[in-house]
Amino acid sequence: MSVLFNCEYIFERFNIMGRKDFLELVQDVANSIQRDPMKLLFAKNSVNGAKTFQELFTFIWNLEEAHQHLSVDLVLSTKCDKTANENRQIGNDHYKKRDLQTACWHYNLAIINAPHPFIKKPGMETMGAYGIACEGAGEGNYRSLAVGFSNRSAVLYEFKMYKECIQDIDLAFMHGFPKELSAKLIERKEKCLAFLKEKAAGSVKPYLKRASADDLPAHLLSTTTKDPSSKNRFEISKKIKLIEIPGRGKSFITTEYIKPGELIGIEEAYSLEVDHDKRHLYCYYCLMSCIYLLPCPGCTEVVFCSKECRTKSLASEHWLECKIQPTLVALDLARRFLAIKLLRVSTYSEFNDLLEILRREESEYNQQLATNAPISWKISSDFRAVYHLCTNKIHSSFEFLFMQCQISFLLIKLLMKTERYFVDEEGHPIEPTRSAVIKTGSVVLANAIKLHFNPYQVYDVKLKVPVASGMFPALSFINHSCYPNMRHYTLGRDLVMRAIRPIEAGQELTICYTEEFHKLSTLKRSKVLEKYHFTCFCEACSQDWPLHDNLPTLRFKCLACKTTLPGKLGLCTKCRNSGKYRTPEIAYQHRKEIDDSLRTLKDVAALQTYIYKEKKFPRSGYSFICTNIEDMTKHIQMPCQHMLLLQDMLFKCFEDGL
Repeated sequence: MSVLFNCEYIFERFNIMGRKDFLELVQDVANSIQRDPMKLLFAKNSVNGAKTFQELFTFIWNLEEAHQHLSVDLVLSTKCDKTANENRQIGNDHYKKRDLQTACWHYNLAIINAPHPFIKKPGMETMGAYGIACEGAGEGNYRSLAVGFSNRSAVLYEFKMYKECIQDIDLAFMHGFPKELSAKLIERKEKCLAFLKEKAAGSVKPYLKRASADDLPAHLLSTTTKDPSSKNRFEISKKIKLIEIPGRGKSFITTEYIKPGELIGIEEAYSLEVDHDKRHLYCYYCLMSCIYLLPCPGCTEVVFCSKECRTKSLASEHWLECKIQPTLVALDLARRFLAIKLLRVSTYSEFNDLLEILRREESEYNQQLATNAPISWKISSDFRAVYHLCTNKIHSSFEFLFMQCQISFLLIKLLMKTERYFVDEEGHPIEPTRSAVIKTGSVVLANAIKLHFNPYQVYDVKLKVPVASGMFPALSFINHSCYPNMRHYTLGRDLVMRAIRPIEAGQELTICYTEEFHKLSTLKRSKVLEKYHFTCFCEACSQDWPLHDNLPTLRFKCLACKTTLPGKLGLCTKCRNSGKYRTPEIAYQHRKEIDDSLRTLKDVAALQTYIYKEKKFPRSGYSFICTNIEDMTKHIQMPCQHMLLLQDMLFKCFEDGL
């Protein structure tokens, strides 16, 4: 088989219930096309010759082999009383052994798998039933769900999570918990209320708090401006602007000096997809770690930490995908559905109105580029920003583009099966026109390619493990450097960007798309960056800086000409020989500043020892590190091990909330 259609480098194989996974479906298309050399040549010419994404998607939609092999039946939801009761019984066995954590896990699984009452989409009550559950929640209708909440309330009581325990008891009664068994639940609720009313509640375990950028120090947030037009949180520094840089595309530059540690921007994820192996552990909306969870009413694939998060998710992204979520998981395509979730619209009618505006804006932008007219950009965090992200289409191979075409084809097929996107004014499903399918598919195809280049990993704040992939469109305009001047981290749904070293006015803001220069050789970094279709010319690459173990410790530089000094006397031979030698007073001041820098390194070593012993970062350490990064930037020639150490310690301060 030709390597042309060997796509295992993109997806990990995943097979469920004896069905074909996505790779096998793609291989069927490949086999069919490769049997006819003329069809293969036609496919190559069509993909490589397509000038727009509309032409690309039109090609795949017209391809007979795609309709033959990339059409799948839906995997139905597996909510059932039997699975719920089996998990509940396992939970009971562990509860009797006092293995409370395992018991809670199985009670959660029981709640997730139990049939759930009918829920309408918030704000769209005319749309019909949500999910598969029956309407109404009378006594006895959802006994397995009610008993699951009841059993879990016992564990929450043991965990001293009294507020959540009361919520579970109320949910048990709401879903038909048997009256003859209610005495124990009522007694448990009364005990919880008594604990919560006590003034001295020192024994009560504090409730988990959602991680968000609200946890940042107030002095940092005061340096940013909020975008009132953005539906999701978006704050950007007053000291930066978005411009067009020839050869580098749209990028942020500074308009004023920025200090180490200064906040550059905060952006709430425009769209998120929780990793499949974390879906029963983290809220599908806010990414809070879930001990206490609420199920999706229609599928067993996602959970929520509260009614608030469930309502928000059902009112937006999960409304579209819920019906097809089991199928996406079976095909190993759940993360790729982000390409549709990025549309952030409920129906095709809303999408079509928005697309006309964006296409006019794109045409105006191309005219400005052609005439070298000045380009001004409004920084936004919405689908407008997503639409204008780079796709690198002209640099992409036939194999890559053909794979993305097939992904988009299958996503559109599944979107049609939701019966919730192509609808009439009253919300009833309709057969979409060919034009509607092509128009939606072309944008989904562009989104699929953008996701290949622009996603961010979202991490658990405490455990520092990846839990989701997210799209942050505004901050995705930040370009790459192997020696970046910023680093980023996530707090729940929020992506935070902060300066890791001083940034002078007029400099471009950069982050690292791969490992930084001291962790990976120049050659290996260039190989990794090939997927982004550019060559890095940062100072680390152009000067081929060595790896960490081979970096020099201290080399001082002349403040006038930036040349590396032969020693630490503060005397520059180059300046003296060219007649620019400074006065003895300036030389003396320079030597004094260098001596101060040397003493700083001893203080850094002492700080490291403190952190190692105490397992925490002292608050005074943050300002100490920021000040000394500024001082060393002035005097020390990069690359330098000590400077990298300070930057790593500063980033540790960020993660610790300083």
